[in-house]
Order: sequence, then structure tokens, then C-alpha cells
Amino acid sequence: MRQYRYVMAASDGTSYDFARHDAFEEACYDLPELLAEGWKPVRETPMGQGSWLIGGEPRTFALVLVLLERKFADSKQSGKKAEAKKQPAE
Repeated sequence: MRQYRYVMAASDGTSYDFARHDAFEEACYDLPELLAEGWKPVRETPMGQGSWLIGGEPRTFALVLVLLERKFADSKQSGKKAEAKKQPAE
């Protein structure tokens, strides 16, 4: 089976995982953490630019939407493979 996640990456190095439900009021660096957990980038889509007020001054960043994928073993299939290996050969 596979899982997917979307992350918005900005040109200042910040990245925001859309699977999180908390507000992004502080700088986040989710992409490096997800990559370390085994997530692999599948596709990148340019999103243009975004502007935020930082310290009272507007700043503009280039944005990219990154699709991540992680494969994991399906418990039903893993169990079937293990049972097939246990049967003695005739």
C-alpha cells in the first residue's frame, strides 16, 4: 500500500505539511523530517509566489507544492507471504 502527503515548500527553506491540522503561524521545516522518515518526493508543482508579513514587513517567496509518497507493507499480504513460506515443499 502507499500513503501520500502534500508539502508546501518556500524559497526561504520553510516547508509546511498539509496533513497537520494546526495553524502555520510559526516557521516550520516539515519536509526534511518527512524525508528522514522515508517519504519520497514524487512530483513538484510550482505555485508561483506568496507574500507574508514577517516582523511587520511584507516578504515574498517562491512556492512549490511537493507530493510525497511512502510505501508500506500491507498486513494482509505480508501474512499470506509468511504462510506460503512456512509450507513444506513436496
